Amino acid sequence: MSECGSCMHAAEGCGERCPVCGSNGIVVPVETVRSLVKGKSVLEDVVYKICTTPGCDVSYFSCENVCFFLSDVSVPIWFKRRNQRYMICYCKDIDLFQIMEAVTDLDGSSNKEEILNHLGKSHLSEEDCLRENPLGRTCEKLFQNAIEYACKKYAESKD
Repeated sequence: MSECGSCMHAAEGCGERCPVCGSNGIVVPVETVRSLVKGKSVLEDVVYKICTTPGCDVSYFSCENVCFFLSDVSVPIWFKRRNQRYMICYCKDIDLFQIMEAVTDLDGSSNKEEILNHLGKSHLSEEDCLRENPLGRTCEKLFQNAIEYACKKYAESKD
């Protein structure tokens, strides 16, 4: 852990920003941080935020002088670095390229279950998202957006 500054705010009202880039960040469940941070102590009664600024080396930070860096987490955070896989679903290990290929292979199908079956992936619970996705959220909306994007690109390729 590294010192990140000091914040005496109540946990729910914490206004602390990323100590490196000043981003407000997004609150993530402590279970997510505990699951993804490797070899470091994760405090339980702390509100953690993920820094969303591309290029910033901070992954998670809190009002309690806790700061974790990208090197402290066990998965790459897709929006932090260029030339990384554009991860759609961390718990199923599915990226945008795979969804685009599946939509093409399935002649433009936009059915999520068909795409998952084609990729050989089974449905997992939201608990898996809590532990695997750096945002600690389900990928449902992102997955649907990726399918729509892939279908649009597929349709354009047919014109």
